[in-house]
Amino acid sequence: MTTPPSPKSPADETPPPVGRLVHEALSKSSVLWVGVTPAEAVAAWFAYHDEQVLLVTGPGEQPLPFLGDEASIVLRGKDSRARLAVLPCAVRVLPVDDPAWPEAAAALAAERLNADVLPAELPRRWADTGVTVLALAPDLERADVTVADTTGGHAPPRGRSLT
Repeated sequence: MTTPPSPKSPADETPPPVGRLVHEALSKSSVLWVGVTPAEAVAAWFAYHDEQVLLVTGPGEQPLPFLGDEASIVLRGKDSRARLAVLPCAVRVLPVDDPAWPEAAAALAAERLNADVLPAELPRRWADTGVTVLALAPDLERADVTVADTTGGHAPPRGRSLT
């Protein structure tokens, strides 16, 4: 007769590697908070593509603060809404003539909700209206990861609502 394994306590569990936690959070969510600092972060919809966070801002799109060369993103748990991580990111503006722009715009268009045109038409409209497409590369080495409990954890930073 074998003895059943004893239940593990939360302290016995090893937290997931940072990269996997961040990848899962970015893959499952459609909203994050972005700003120059975590305290100044505002809610934004995004696309996650090729390990980069893609954002679009400008005429007819979400208003975002100027981010400069570096920004912070705050990720939350989809179910618990608890803060999971704060990630410093290198910020790069993708001009329309950048080779990465078409693929980034297509990824963003696929995630854009409630557009007044078809997703396939969004990249052309964005190119014509001069919106800004941003590619943020998270720095996992400097990530501040919170292993939050599902009964509360940390609330997302205060910021502008998307509605």
